[in-house]
Amino acid sequence: MKQARYKEPLPLAVIEAARAGDAGAVEQVLQYYNGYINKLCKVQL
Repeated sequence: MKQARYKEPLPLAVIEAARAGDAGAVEQVLQYYNGYINKLCKVQL
């Protein structure tokens, strides 16, 4: 059985900074969702 892993949510300030175009904040968001993005890339449609 898979073990659930808890991940702290991204702070709202980071999300807002990413929306405003801050490159560092965008990088943080991409790193946070990296596993999810990679998993979706492997799904066959």
